[in-house]
Amino acid sequence: MITFFNLGALDRFAVSPEERYHREKKEWFFHGSSWYMRDADGYDGQGWTEYGCVLECRFYADAGRIEDEEVIARFKEWEQKQQQQGDKPHKKR
Repeated sequence: MITFFNLGALDRFAVSPEERYHREKKEWFFHGSSWYMRDADGYDGQGWTEYGCVLECRFYADAGRIEDEEVIARFKEWEQKQQQQGDKPHKKR
């Protein structure tokens, strides 16, 4: 069974909440406002680009925090989705 610990989640607790924020800020593709996360077929003139965030983006500010509670809540959400899908193992290629 896939667990929180074998996903490398402990590594997320090894850094400060501020460092988590900065790491996620760099991963602009996964911001909710990016064209990628909105399922657009490429940049559509809206939202995040590699040049910067829009005001509505959580990562617009230079500084921020992602607290332990949020990391745990994200994992629980992911775990629930896995259970709903029957925790099917990935096929080996």
